Amino acid sequence: MKQIPENDAPRLQTKRLHWVLELLRNDYERPGDFRFFVTSQHVLLLGLILHLCFFPIFWTLAAWELATFNLVSIGAFFVALVLNKRRHETPALIIAVVEVTTHAILAVTLMGWESGFFYYILVPSPVVLLSPRWHLVARLSVPSLSAVVLVALHQFSATMTPKYELAEATTRLLYEFNLVSTVFALTYISFFYQRGAWDADEKVSALTTELQRLARTDPLTGLLNRRAITELMTEEVHRYDRYRHPFVIVLADIDNFKRVNDRYGHKTGDAILKHVSQMIGTHARKSDQISRWGGEEFLMMLPNTNLHCAYQSIERLRKKLETEQLALSASPLTVTMTFGLCEYNPSEGLDRCIAAADERLYKGKRQGKNQVVPVPEPQADHTCSPTAT
Repeated sequence: MKQIPENDAPRLQTKRLHWVLELLRNDYERPGDFRFFVTSQHVLLLGLILHLCFFPIFWTLAAWELATFNLVSIGAFFVALVLNKRRHETPALIIAVVEVTTHAILAVTLMGWESGFFYYILVPSPVVLLSPRWHLVARLSVPSLSAVVLVALHQFSATMTPKYELAEATTRLLYEFNLVSTVFALTYISFFYQRGAWDADEKVSALTTELQRLARTDPLTGLLNRRAITELMTEEVHRYDRYRHPFVIVLADIDNFKRVNDRYGHKTGDAILKHVSQMIGTHARKSDQISRWGGEEFLMMLPNTNLHCAYQSIERLRKKLETEQLALSASPLTVTMTFGLCEYNPSEGLDRCIAAADERLYKGKRQGKNQVVPVPEPQADHTCSPTAT
């Protein structure tokens, strides 16, 4: 049958595919980018919270240099959070690494090695190693430099007297607090990186499913497209070869569709296509497969059905269609369809069955339209069960 242009359907399909691809990309070139974004955002937030906790500690201990620097640290982590949220992960990470290392060096210098602030120098290394945007050399340089800083700081602290000589109990309490905070931070990093992996996998899975659905669905009617129904018919042929369950191919075409399209416009034509799709879908069984074959033409595959039962079912559908009136214009419209049927025959093959159904469809058009034409003629002595109709 002559195919009518599908109006805005290709544009709509392209727009939807671009939308899904944009979501899938979503500024993250690789799955690791999304996982790292989730991890770094939570780690930066944790760093901000820890520095908010440090300020009253330094204030209580009258460590004014550290208290003042801690205000700068709070501002630095806030800026890093904003940058990271805007997808500027690299500068945000650099700010965090520099701040943590500088703060730890300053705290050890003023309060001594026994205060335990050196532990925080260990925290940036795993975060940097997880970054997918940094080159391998750059990622390895941070833990290497951290090790050098730790050794140098330990050597330096052994030969100097801290400015703030704290009570032994206070020093021990600080040491334990910093140790626990470091262990918690490393655990926090591991947890949210794994959580980011789960979130990324779920997101990719959901969008992949949507892409697969769009690739198999007609955008206007929501029915299967030609590619999808062809795959299902091939599967049904394999099922027939194994179990010998009959199935029928039905080709259907809306009568006088071009005339309606030309007279009332493509908007009305689209509404008719949607209406017919809904009518067929309501009439069909759950096992039946319905597709938009092209233009105003539809292909249906009726599994576990012989030609006689399929003829009875499609004839009821035809009568139902011709009694429905659509209020889509100034005067109600009646939509009719012509159907060509063919029961699959393994000796002839699937392509020949589709061609035979198409020939019967042409025959029905020549004979006056609005009719069901099977091939071969159905036998009248078959009994159809309710599930087959």
